[in-house]
Amino acid sequence: VNSVVPQFIPASGMGRNASPEFIEAAKAKRALKVDTDGAAACARLVADTLDNAAISGQVLNADSRVV
Repeated sequence: VNSVVPQFIPASGMGRNASPEFIEAAKAKRALKVDTDGAAACARLVADTLDNAAISGQVLNADSRVV
């Protein structure tokens, strides 16, 4: 079983409930300073993982704030 840790996505259900201060703090803590489409990046990571038979039992991190 693989697990994907998604990044904070402001447009998600959880993100829409976050305060503006939390959103700015999350953006400030990320290692990647460029704006990315977090939902698309996470979807690509999941799709690539499904296509890769060599990955098994891994935690894949899509959030640059998690070290």
